[in-house]
Amino acid sequence: MPPRWPRRSRDGRRPESRQVCKLARALRLVLAVELAFYAALALRVGLRAGWAQALAAVLAAALVLRAGPILLSYLVAYLYASPMPRHSRIGPLRLLGALLTEIGVAVLLFAVLMPFQRNVRTSPSGSGRPPIVLVHAYLCSAGSWGSMRRRLADRGYDVSAVDLDPFWDIDRYAPVLAQHLDEVRERTGAGKVVLIGHSMGGLAIRAYLRACGPQHVERVITLGSPHHGSVHARLAPGDCGRQMRPGSPWLRALEASERGAFPVPFTSIYSRHDNFVAPQESGRLPGASNVVLSGVGHLTLLFSKRAYEAVSQALAERRSRSESPASAG
Repeated sequence: MPPRWPRRSRDGRRPESRQVCKLARALRLVLAVELAFYAALALRVGLRAGWAQALAAVLAAALVLRAGPILLSYLVAYLYASPMPRHSRIGPLRLLGALLTEIGVAVLLFAVLMPFQRNVRTSPSGSGRPPIVLVHAYLCSAGSWGSMRRRLADRGYDVSAVDLDPFWDIDRYAPVLAQHLDEVRERTGAGKVVLIGHSMGGLAIRAYLRACGPQHVERVITLGSPHHGSVHARLAPGDCGRQMRPGSPWLRALEASERGAFPVPFTSIYSRHDNFVAPQESGRLPGASNVVLSGVGHLTLLFSKRAYEAVSQALAERRSRSESPASAG
């Protein structure tokens, strides 16, 4: 059955454009409420105990609100972790560094980049390379790709990013991706595009391949995608949250349709210290070229130099490999 194309609204905007506006507004509202809470807390404590204590109270509250979810994600990831090979183990200092980096990246994404996201502009180069389409993660938007997009554009790639509704059934993303790919191909004159997905974005790409076929896709690269589900998804609302649970009927049907092979070169890059995908070996995908990192958090994959180098290497490959050496770095 052919995919059903999303309709434009009366204002001419596509559904994906409306979704990013909704998400950005929601994140700005959360940020405004959070700042108002900090101000009220500082005023109350400052008048009673002094402004030094007020500053300490605000910092403690910010640590709980912003770092708390990341700390909880690491706890769940530890409880449900995959067996760790000896060569991938890292010391406590590196683990602490990964955790602090992940907290900083989370603040940057959800308090700066995505709430104030602007239209993601492409960078046409005329280099003859296939254009790249970026597909974001659950509860994220195209604004999360800022660092990766700039790095790829600096190398001469035409790069664009699509925005998806955070709670849809993953199969509903296929026609949205199909429409975006058609527009990119028409604008650039390219016959095929490269698809790069982060987390749930990798599952959306697999759903697109199942629904629409591989004829317009040059290569697929995924970053930290829960190809076999994640226990964290048990707490995720929405249809896509239920579909990302380990052993879900949707995941089983998707795997059965692929039969352990892909019609285009497929690279899965994942981290053995991913804090939002557990067990972490859920990132290993049969039939794909699997590249393993260590000491990199889930959101940090979008900013990590090692993750970008793995993406660059996958883009440079002319044919798919069955397995790559672990890149512990």
